[in-house]
Amino acid sequence: MELFAVTGKPVFQSMSPQMHNAAFNELSMDSHYVRIAADSGEESVETAAMLGAAGMNITAPFKECFFRLAGKKDKFAEKTGSVNCAMLSGRNGRGISGFNTDVFGVAEALRNNGADISGQNACVIGAGGAARSAVIALLGKGANVTVLNRTVEKAREISGSFGCDYGTLSPGDLEKSIPGAGIIISAVTGTGEIIPEKLLPENATVLDANYSSKSTLTDYAEKKGCRLIDGREWLLFQGAKSFEIFTGKKAPLGAMRSALYSGQSGQGKQKNGKKNKTNISLIGFMGTGKSSVALEISRASGMRAIDTDAGIEKNSGGKVADLFARFGEAHFRGIESAEILKLESAENSAIACGGGAVIDPKNAESLRRHSNIVLLASSVGRILEMVGNDSTRPLLGRENREDSVRKLLSERIGHYACAADLVVSGEKRNPKEIAEVILREIR
Repeated sequence: MELFAVTGKPVFQSMSPQMHNAAFNELSMDSHYVRIAADSGEESVETAAMLGAAGMNITAPFKECFFRLAGKKDKFAEKTGSVNCAMLSGRNGRGISGFNTDVFGVAEALRNNGADISGQNACVIGAGGAARSAVIALLGKGANVTVLNRTVEKAREISGSFGCDYGTLSPGDLEKSIPGAGIIISAVTGTGEIIPEKLLPENATVLDANYSSKSTLTDYAEKKGCRLIDGREWLLFQGAKSFEIFTGKKAPLGAMRSALYSGQSGQGKQKNGKKNKTNISLIGFMGTGKSSVALEISRASGMRAIDTDAGIEKNSGGKVADLFARFGEAHFRGIESAEILKLESAENSAIACGGGAVIDPKNAESLRRHSNIVLLASSVGRILEMVGNDSTRPLLGRENREDSVRKLLSERIGHYACAADLVVSGEKRNPKEIAEVILREIR
């Protein structure tokens, strides 16, 4: 199985996995796409390497970092100083080729929704990688562009690079630029007021890149009768271009669009889009700290900590290693499945699952019905360090433990990825720090 990912901070609300996995399914490809939570672009690359991922999409705030990390870059990455799509190659995924598909995404989102660009006055709010991409897209189609940002220095820098006008978000600059704008693109995070409703022209086309929650700008645009382009349109077209870079195949745009507009606005929702999943289930290889992290999540959040292996031992009266030795793995997996099925009534719980729990897709599906599933990823070296000479690990022999770990991990990594809503590295974090990252993303 070939793996791909999206990374950012935060990243849990990204809809890229739904979109790309729908495309893989449509084309019957043995590929899967996951989310990687990280504190830096460098950590994202390290985590992707542990998964063996072939490519990544990058969202805020790592786009400029990936530009620095990439050894090769396409022309739009060079122009914008921003990479939102990367192919990973070489040892540990360190050979990075960087692409910018945001420029294409903006232009296609506008074109496919009937917006005339040539000759229009356009305002871009923000000065990060996404904003720079929007500026390039608009200038390339003949618009007169003004960049507006909270700090004048970054707006001035973009102006100097691309020859557009610039200003701040001060009342004076907004009054000067917004009323005459035919196109307004917001490329900032947050949902608070940026442009006062009274300044928004009724005939403007408005595109807000923040698709995960409704913003004040989109509210005002609806009230004023503006042409409002859903931020998922930008996501769709940049994603389609990324898909073609990842796979060399034409993107199945219809399947990708359907996945984005299927009625589920983000992760953490049941299919009816109303009830939040209250549990967090931790999966991953032995020695990645699932039980310890569940306890730390419990301490930090008040959630109940549950350990499936501990539950099995309590109910069976025997240790996991003894159950393996006496009855074999197949028998143990049946007991494990029954234990996981019991958890469907659990609420507000942090659940540590056994290392092989989600090898059975039925177990993964059971967990998914009530939990956000987090994969704890670690390198082979880190796993060996944590496992040591522990004789209670039934699937690891006493000899050639490194070979055993590598073989078993390679067999399982695809199952882990397919089950996970989020991947978090435990490579350089203690259990408390891992728990903090998980709660930051999900809660």
